[in-house]
Amino acid sequence: MSTSTARALLGSLVDYAGLFPPAELQMPAAVARYASCRSGSDAWMLGRFVLPLGRLGEFDRALGERPAGDRVTPWPLVVIGDGTLDADAKTIVGFNERRGREDGPDARIEAIDLKVGSLDDVARTADVQIGSVELFFEIGTGVDPSEMLAAVASVGGRAKIRTGGVTADLFPAARDLGRFLEVCAAEDVAFKATAGLHHPLRSAHQATADERAPTVMMHGFLNLFLAAILAYSHRARAESLESVLDEESPGAFVFDDAGVDVKGHRLACEEIASARESFALSFGSCSFDEPTSDLRRLGII
Repeated sequence: MSTSTARALLGSLVDYAGLFPPAELQMPAAVARYASCRSGSDAWMLGRFVLPLGRLGEFDRALGERPAGDRVTPWPLVVIGDGTLDADAKTIVGFNERRGREDGPDARIEAIDLKVGSLDDVARTADVQIGSVELFFEIGTGVDPSEMLAAVASVGGRAKIRTGGVTADLFPAARDLGRFLEVCAAEDVAFKATAGLHHPLRSAHQATADERAPTVMMHGFLNLFLAAILAYSHRARAESLESVLDEESPGAFVFDDAGVDVKGHRLACEEIASARESFALSFGSCSFDEPTSDLRRLGII
């Protein structure tokens, strides 16, 4: 049974990315799966639907096939940019105008994810008119992210961090994730994560469902988001955050209705809710069942 703390920590946490590896569903199947998740008992944990901007036409067609009962509230979308932001902005504005019917929109693009390679790439986005759509900039973990995150903060953007993939080399070291979280908190840059966060706790799993896939040590999404809240609310340093990110024992995270104990730190429910709203936003996953079933097995939901 969900505690108020679990709700504060996990609400709208999982952006559904079923189109992407390792699931790689076809658009109709991904749309149908998201529609099913929206009507399920764990829908409170579900975030946005993630798709490449270039596949909006496919999405339009598939959206018309969703169940009639799903048409009450609009679908929140996040798109992966596939060109220059100027061109992408026109596509997004056009989509939102087209789907924004008089009786209410049936889908709306709320955010766009951008890959940037330099500070100039970030600066060039400052004057693009895209309404209230949020801009997420994917930041690498291999080098000190301070300058890039400062640039993101200067244009009112948000950060995106890649936390895994289909091969071992795509999983960043805990020390690099800890540094990223510390700098995000210092710059007051909200972030989200993508890839590799299928399970609540740090643990070893096969990288994909293929029986030949290598076994890799995957980061846990509880580890990541509890560490993020420590960075944001307690200004914890990277060294302390690394310890939380590396933790593999369920006993290190103790939930109750007033908060959660994290390896000697106490996070109150109010702190968790505030950090989730303003800082530690979500993570993308090609599966919604894996995170929820694992949380249920641990007795957290």
